[in-house]
Amino acid sequence: MPQIFEFHFNPKAKEDLIFDSFCFEPKNIYEKRMGGLYMVGLLKNVLPQNIRFLDVLTQKIKEKYYKTVSSAPEKSLRDTLRIANEHLEKIAKQGDVSWLGNLSFAVISLKDFELNFTKVGDLKIFLIRKGQIIDIDQKLKFDDIEPYPLKIFGNIVSGKLAENDIILVLSKEVYDAFLKENLLNEIARKSLSDLLPEGIKKFKDVLNDKKEQLTKISGICLLMVLSKEAAPKEKETLSGKKVLKIFSFKEVFNPLVKIIKNFQIPKIQLPSFYLWKRGLRRELSSLLNKLKTRAQNKVLCSVEHIKKLCALISYKFPDKLKRKVILVLALILLLVIGFFIFEKREEEKIKTYQIQINQIQEKISQAESYLILAEYNPQAKKNANRLYKEVWDEISPLVNVSSNLPSIVATQLLDLKKAVSENLEQLNKLVKISEPEPIFEFKAKEFIPQKLISFKDKIYFFTPYSENIFELNQEGKGEIMEINKKISLAVPLSSSIIFFSKPNQIVNFQDGKFSEPVSLENPYPEGKFDFMSLVSYRSHLYFLDAENNS
Repeated sequence: MPQIFEFHFNPKAKEDLIFDSFCFEPKNIYEKRMGGLYMVGLLKNVLPQNIRFLDVLTQKIKEKYYKTVSSAPEKSLRDTLRIANEHLEKIAKQGDVSWLGNLSFAVISLKDFELNFTKVGDLKIFLIRKGQIIDIDQKLKFDDIEPYPLKIFGNIVSGKLAENDIILVLSKEVYDAFLKENLLNEIARKSLSDLLPEGIKKFKDVLNDKKEQLTKISGICLLMVLSKEAAPKEKETLSGKKVLKIFSFKEVFNPLVKIIKNFQIPKIQLPSFYLWKRGLRRELSSLLNKLKTRAQNKVLCSVEHIKKLCALISYKFPDKLKRKVILVLALILLLVIGFFIFEKREEEKIKTYQIQINQIQEKISQAESYLILAEYNPQAKKNANRLYKEVWDEISPLVNVSSNLPSIVATQLLDLKKAVSENLEQLNKLVKISEPEPIFEFKAKEFIPQKLISFKDKIYFFTPYSENIFELNQEGKGEIMEINKKISLAVPLSSSIIFFSKPNQIVNFQDGKFSEPVSLENPYPEGKFDFMSLVSYRSHLYFLDAENNS
């Protein structure tokens, strides 16, 4: 749950201006599926009959949002905004259009660091992360208000947040003042603190230092600090006048009154003496005698059963039968023990894989949090891509053995791999070709390639088992280039290709011509070597020697 700070600046300074913030946390297990709902509203040029305009709109949104607990938060928010639009349309049809053009309203839903929000009007919404300030409401596409039917709330922005992220909602006048007094940068600096919530609390001291300037404005600021642990809301009202807190007996004694109201005196039931009235004592005595007789008969029956059971136990089984019974019992015992050992190992295996899955999911969450910044920060996009690639390398070996894993673990791995694959395709602009068309087909009698290398606009195929190289251009036309060498390795340089032929010869291919072979000196005067890989770096060639691990 986020830690909430609500700052209201001079709410009564202007008679024709109302604003407020509304924070709703889930109260039961059903509402917890939807997460928290947070709203900020401001209405200018307000008429007397619209004093409760924001309260009514907020209540409509809250009721609808938490009513559709079976939906995902994003879908529920879309349905909720449709109801809000219908409510506003109804007000307009009744002749009250004074709020049109004067309403600023933001709706934010937050569930497990998943953010969905929308807004209308001139409120500003920022994401502050590790010192960076991102204007995330720029992602909203603001269309003209549609009159028939009236549509105030439109698009929704969704994204993944991270711990210690800050969501900041400001009204226009407060935003201008924060810019002027450099308070946005002050919040960003506080976001770099390891003790973030305490750092933000110190921000209130900064506001008090600027109190003289801030008492001249009228507006609202909602600040939300994302954390894993729930924290209480804090509401502050800054005003030009000193506000005295009125002592209330009701607030002081309210907890005690609740305890007294809920206290219930235990009921004591006394035994009824009706049965001892005259004429009923005899009937009770008869009833007790019957019960006593039945109990004695049951005891006798039980004794007989016990005797028969003892006789059965004392019966001597033949030795062969005894051995068989013992073997069967031992086998059953071994099976039971084996079953419990297997279950225990399965549980330990699931725990081990679950730890790996949790680490993978944590990286995925970090990558998703970078994606929300990708549009404004190219480095964030690179970071997201890097994390997804790391996850892909970690998850692929696990998926390959998923058939041997418990079904719960296997299902999780496959779902994660699918999600990572989709994001990698989108980030790297990969295109799936469901039915690729062949551009060239080798004839087995002429050439059977084993390896290939691309250089400029051509592809070169070769094999360590036969001589020559095959060149293929973009048009799908190929030809064999004769060279009396069996090529094992190749590496492209800036203007040529280096081909390596075992055991120690290299050939340079440039401008369609092969150079004379160059023999390399034996790196081990009295030893063997076996080059298995070749790379180039800054005009130097590097060989991997499998024979000597060097």
